Amino acid sequence: MLVAGLAVGLGPARACACKPVMPDPPVDIQRPTWPAVSGLELVDERIEIICDRARARVVDRCRWRAVWIYAGIEGVAASGELRIRGRVTELDGRVRVDGRAMETSASQSTDPELLWSRLLTVEDAAHVEVEVELELVLRTLDVDVCTNHAGYARHWIVARPPRGASFLVSGDPPPPDTITALRLRAPAGWRIQLDSTRAQAGRKLDASVVSRELHGLNLHNRPLLHGPLIGAGVGFGPQVRARLRAGWEFAAPPFVLYSVAVEGDLARDVGELLVVPAIEVASPSFWGIIPSAALGVGAPVMLIPDPRPGVRVQAALTWPFAGLVANVDIYPADRGAAQALRGSLMIQLSI
Repeated sequence: MLVAGLAVGLGPARACACKPVMPDPPVDIQRPTWPAVSGLELVDERIEIICDRARARVVDRCRWRAVWIYAGIEGVAASGELRIRGRVTELDGRVRVDGRAMETSASQSTDPELLWSRLLTVEDAAHVEVEVELELVLRTLDVDVCTNHAGYARHWIVARPPRGASFLVSGDPPPPDTITALRLRAPAGWRIQLDSTRAQAGRKLDASVVSRELHGLNLHNRPLLHGPLIGAGVGFGPQVRARLRAGWEFAAPPFVLYSVAVEGDLARDVGELLVVPAIEVASPSFWGIIPSAALGVGAPVMLIPDPRPGVRVQAALTWPFAGLVANVDIYPADRGAAQALRGSLMIQLSI
């Protein structure tokens, strides 16, 4: 009852307010559009994206900078538009055309995905340089808190859950020979992927690609589901005594958990100390109320009083942050020592 009460009180996902945390959809930054009479064609494109971890666990901050250089008909004035579609938590931006700042336009669009637009005006279409700088705060966390996989449910605080941010580059197709220079920087532990190549880079990418082949820029981390565990309870055999355990575990994939723990009891006349590597297969935890059920095996190695290996069968019921762990250890007869049977039942905390 104590464990259930802790889980309901502390669990991040409650049935009454269970909503998956999803990342914002791709931010679609459309290249400026111009009337055909201007003859403007894209001749050079430079895109820079720098993303940093924000303090909040759900969002991250990205800075987008793009420079588009166009060539058109000399002496012809033209008006164009720059649009950004998607959903973000915060957006702030600036646009300059040939060094002149463009003001926000009052869009009459009924498109609910339209975030931001600017009217662009040029007096001479012979050479046009458009520069846009954006500050975006994006939801990047990608976790279904309604159905927490065991690796995340057990270590809600320490684990590194999936995160990602995506950007689209769209608009009128540029000429076939136009090249885009990319400079991308992602937070530590993230990776960069281009839709055009599907190849993954590290957290830094400097490259030149054919503009027509550039459609999407994706940044995502490498999830790491891991964390500490500490437990206390009772051990059985050869007598009942208090027992403690502490260790670390990680999950890969999220429903398979690997752990190493040190266990020992407090009774002076027994004095057992052992190290236990183990592997478990676990179901998800639902809504923070229905626990994750796990079944596993381990290979306990008793260090004190006499070194000897054993075999463990382990079962667990785990809510976010807390759970019940029961195990049975069998130590085969070895070097004159008789076969030994041990067991324990503990409350285990994990963060």
